[in-house]
Amino acid sequence: MRSDSLSRLTDEGVAAVRAYGVDTVVDLRETEILDRYPYPARLLSTVRYHHVPLLPEHFPLPVPAHALREALNESAPRWAELIAAIAGAGGACVFHCHSGTGRTGLVAMVLLALVDADPRAIVADHMYAASSEPAAPRVAQIRDRATAAARLVSWLTEAQGAARFLLAAGADPDDVEAVRRRLTAHPTSPP
Repeated sequence: MRSDSLSRLTDEGVAAVRAYGVDTVVDLRETEILDRYPYPARLLSTVRYHHVPLLPEHFPLPVPAHALREALNESAPRWAELIAAIAGAGGACVFHCHSGTGRTGLVAMVLLALVDADPRAIVADHMYAASSEPAAPRVAQIRDRATAAARLVSWLTEAQGAARFLLAAGADPDDVEAVRRRLTAHPTSPP
């Protein structure tokens, strides 16, 4: 599951996360952001926590449209750890960054491409997330983001590009297959 930061969860929110079956949290935020917005202690005591800062500290956030492919390349060293964390989740897994758009959107894009989702749906998912960016983008910015996302999605969906990217980034083939199976299994309804 994709989310924005879980640092603002109340005790009731933590209980809801657990009731939904979440047992693994993958935090994509940089250490500096993690230090400023820590988790509630109760959440950390109830889940497997993985800190996988996806992008280097210097990378601009939110991820600019023209830098989507660069963001994917810059994040490559972290994907093996990220995929292993998702593959190893016993129950539901939440991955998040601060706002749930840039880093999280990049992960969602790769995961959707991995399971052969319709490229138009992947771009639409990315554009939905982009609509929550702090500054309301102008029409040209929306068009630029959609074009950049479509190019990246095209690359990720051609000839198993997402799987090739993950394997080249060092992900274990068994973990990649486990994530693919998790994402295509018929889900059970949350309590």
